[in-house]
Amino acid sequence: MNTNPPNQEQAAHWAQFTIVPSALLHYNQYAPPEMKLKGMEQLILIHLLSHAFGSTVVFPSQERLAQYMGTTRKSVSSYINTLVEKEWLHKRNNGYKLNNSYDLLPAINRLRGVDRKIETCNHPSKPSGVVNPHFLIQS
Repeated sequence: MNTNPPNQEQAAHWAQFTIVPSALLHYNQYAPPEMKLKGMEQLILIHLLSHAFGSTVVFPSQERLAQYMGTTRKSVSSYINTLVEKEWLHKRNNGYKLNNSYDLLPAINRLRGVDRKIETCNHPSKPSGVVNPHFLIQS
């Protein structure tokens, strides 16, 4: 096991992070049974969100997503198709040898609805009816 401290390039790489909406993490608590997300579907959404730099349209390759997730491209494709069927995202085939693009606007709109539900719930560390949307990060 390497116990050497990371060099500057490695440290910069590991300093990058993705902000995950609390509504996505808690979605299954509020979703009807037929709309609940499987863990891999949530993970794909998280990875797609990690590519959204000021835009709702992202275009990572399914092969790259599979590498990130430790699974196959075929599995990623299947889960993406399920997310399209469940109306979490729109997929556009950009042609031969080009990555598909994925519009995350449907997911963002759905999560806004869950955010409203979370805001009206009680949480032990907050007064009745008030929830800190970042209650998982407490100092």
